[in-house]
Amino acid sequence: IEKNKLAEQKWKKARRYLFWAQTVPFVEGIFASGSLALGHTGKESDLDVLVVAKSGRIWLARLLLSVCMSLLGVRRKNKDRIAPDKICLNHYITTASLKIPFESLYNAQGYAHLVPVYWRNWEVVERFWEENGEWTGKFLSSWELPDSYQRRAIRRNHWLGWTRTGLEKFLDWTGLGGLLEKFSRKIQLARIKTDLPGRITADDRQLEFHPYSAEKDIIKKYNQNIVRLNFFGDYQESDSGLR
Repeated sequence: IEKNKLAEQKWKKARRYLFWAQTVPFVEGIFASGSLALGHTGKESDLDVLVVAKSGRIWLARLLLSVCMSLLGVRRKNKDRIAPDKICLNHYITTASLKIPFESLYNAQGYAHLVPVYWRNWEVVERFWEENGEWTGKFLSSWELPDSYQRRAIRRNHWLGWTRTGLEKFLDWTGLGGLLEKFSRKIQLARIKTDLPGRITADDRQLEFHPYSAEKDIIKKYNQNIVRLNFFGDYQESDSGLR
């Protein structure tokens, strides 16, 4: 109960911060994830989100959203070991790559509890659920849109939306969008460390930063409990292919 109360406080902060994300060009949708989505946070918990970017603009969307959250002073940085109430931008996908390729019981539970908080077009949310419903169905008995998403959604602001649309049209019309996308890709790839344990994915379809993921240890403990029960034969789960 205490964690649920704390989660409500963190939800208010997350929605206040992400309100400004609707002015960022090429951001098509944002889902709350992790302990925030589960409503089971601790005092030191950060605010995890999954970002859907326009196809062909994932690197630029990441750069601009990072700048936006940094200006607000709420972006979790790589050096932060503990970052309570900071926005953790650790996962980006695009409108052309909505399906999550890393299948496991652990990930199925995580993605099934995502809560949409911002979307430009509701079709993106529906497509995300459709494209991930099949593989999550291998692990879960149900995959349904959370009932709470409507009250979790950020308040829309027409002025911010018009600003975003104007910026997008300017960047695309002048060709700056493509140039900045290439530039953003180059500088970010130079900074991303892909040799860390866990999973770091960095390409034009997906950016995922989960180094030192807890998935492997949690799956291991899960399997140990299955063996201890001595009821399910040789049934064991595997992780999603971590380093």
